[in-house]
This record gives sequence, C-alpha cells and structure tokens, in this order.
Amino acid sequence: IVGFEPTGHYWMNLAAFLTDHGIPYVLVNPLHVKQTKELDDNLQSKNDLKDARVIAKMMPQGYYSMPREMTQIDSELRRGTAYRVRLKEESASIQNRIRRWIDLYFPEFASVIKGLGKQAQAILKYAPLPEDLLIFSPEELIDFLQTKGVRYLSKKKVERL
Repeated sequence: IVGFEPTGHYWMNLAAFLTDHGIPYVLVNPLHVKQTKELDDNLQSKNDLKDARVIAKMMPQGYYSMPREMTQIDSELRRGTAYRVRLKEESASIQNRIRRWIDLYFPEFASVIKGLGKQAQAILKYAPLPEDLLIFSPEELIDFLQTKGVRYLSKKKVERL
C-alpha cells in the first residue's frame, strides 16, 4: 500500500496513476505527519526523507484515511469549490489593502462613498488622492465619470468629497 500526504494538487496525479494501475493507496493527514515528526525528534525541520519515514511509521498504526471514490462531477465540484474559496480570500485581501490605502491617503472618501462599487472604483481610478479632485469642478467630475460608465453619482456627494 502506498501512503502519502494529500497536499496541494501534486497528489492528484499520483492518485490517478495508482488508481489506473490498481495499486492501493491511503492518505495521511499532513497535520498528523507534522505533529508525529516533532514528537519523534523534537525538531521542526522538514524534509522529504523524514516525512516518508514518519508516514511509513504511521500507516501500520492505522493513522490514515481511505480515499473516497469520486465521480467526475464530484471532482469538478471539489475543484470549483476550492477555487471559489481561494478567489473569495484573494478578493477580501485586495479589498482590505484598498481600504487601508484609502484610510491612509483619502480618509474622507469612506465617509462619502460607501463600499467599493463602480462609483468608488471609478473615482479612485481617476482621482486617487484628494488633491486630484481639485482639477475638476463637481459638474466636470460627474460628466467625466459618466463618460466612463458611472451613473447616478450625485453632485452632493462630489461636493462633499
């Protein structure tokens, strides 16, 4: 029986190869490997030989899981879900960086424009700093942003900015 950690996407090709050739395999939880490795030698160092030795010790003790047979649809759903989670995390990270930048360089912006929708994005694209707004009169800025596809930007908001 072949045993390995299902980390990243690397294990998927190995699992497909083993399945195609009728070779049984088991999956060992990477967190358990890490904890067991630290118990063995009290060191946090990591290398492939050490991991292989730890996995080989864990398998006879039953510290593994059997892979679940997945249909093509199951596999696609799993990948799609993982991709969606990763995109949401990246989106949140980017939004946090934008909000930090706004808080540092244009703190008035958040009190006038709520969220980071089309209006906010357009204004920040063409006037990322407060002094950039001074180039335009409120009417000119509204007209300019309308040519860029921003609708419903009120004169009152622009004046407040």
